[in-house]
Amino acid sequence: MLSFIISIFVSAFLLFQVQPIIARYILPWYGSTPAVWTTCMLFFQVGLLFGYAYAHLLTKIAKPKHQALIHLILLFLSILSLPITPDDSWKPMAGQSPFMSIITLLITTVGIPYFLIASSSPLFQHWFSRIYPDRSPYRLYALSNAGSLLGLFTYPFLVEPLLTLKDQTLSWTVGYGFYIVACLWCAFFLFRMTSHKSKKLIERKKEEKVAFEWVLWLLLAACGSTLFLAVTNQMCQDIAVVPFLWIIPLSIYLLSYIFCFNNPRWYRRSFWIPVLVVVMFPFVYLLTRDPDIRLQILIYCVVLFSCCVICHGELYRLKPPNSRLTFFYLIITLGGAFGGFLVNIAAPLTLKGYWELHGSLIFTVVLAGICIFVRRNGKVKTPFPRKRAILWVAAVI
Repeated sequence: MLSFIISIFVSAFLLFQVQPIIARYILPWYGSTPAVWTTCMLFFQVGLLFGYAYAHLLTKIAKPKHQALIHLILLFLSILSLPITPDDSWKPMAGQSPFMSIITLLITTVGIPYFLIASSSPLFQHWFSRIYPDRSPYRLYALSNAGSLLGLFTYPFLVEPLLTLKDQTLSWTVGYGFYIVACLWCAFFLFRMTSHKSKKLIERKKEEKVAFEWVLWLLLAACGSTLFLAVTNQMCQDIAVVPFLWIIPLSIYLLSYIFCFNNPRWYRRSFWIPVLVVVMFPFVYLLTRDPDIRLQILIYCVVLFSCCVICHGELYRLKPPNSRLTFFYLIITLGGAFGGFLVNIAAPLTLKGYWELHGSLIFTVVLAGICIFVRRNGKVKTPFPRKRAILWVAAVI
């Protein structure tokens, strides 16, 4: 079990370290414009989605031991692309499209290693469920987000001040080598998996699939992502455009996943839904007044955490059996990307102001109401609780 803990934690840490390292490395080459960071974030978000899709596809087309063999072969082949330090030959020439140049650079330097570590969390959790069929692998997702959070905080406070850019890329390469060793450790236990455990897993009772339950997973994940990005934009608009105000919302977003997936008892509707109603009052106050900056940050953080806990708590409550674990995570990642599309592309084109936060808050309330009438297996409660529905609609109005 320790091998999976280390592998998932290290992969998540590397995932969030490589993004600022590469972006910081190539930023001066393109005039230090915001478009460089936006293009990098787009690439890494799409790479994460492809990594989760690869993990899901691999678990569907190959047996567990073959999955490990394929993944290890790809890992060893990816060594040929190391180190991830961009060569000076990648510096753009006059008249060259920055977007295509950055995308090509990222694919060539860090594309393959990033793609493989992006697939680690769902793939290793699937392996974990095969080796330990009586243990829930979902707690490892909280561990993955903890590794991401550590990677997020250590870069601006430790890595960037203490290491040069070239040393940063070299140290990440060393960390990637350690990750490969940890993957070998996990594969060793998978290869040792006895036929008795495999038979036991196959004979476990299958849970009934519910049509379109993935739509609710998608909407809950998209709502959390939209909230995080909308709060970030709102804070930068009302307060200042500084990196510190980018880190805080992302940290709260990751913390909500850790909170909900680490222990199911920490999310209680009887507590968090009333909290959601209560935090709307200081939010309305924030919209009508101009309080102290510290109070503004506090209110935004409380609103974001409360809403994300409800979205991700309901997401955990509706999680599928382990046999569909990789598909569940694929939909979550797709929902996160959809939230990014709504805030970064759709909202600026369709809205004349920063209204995405208001819309996402209303959407959170609506989703919470829908989830109240849905059972843990994704089915609507029967008989339908009409009185509860009327009370919820009245409360929303």
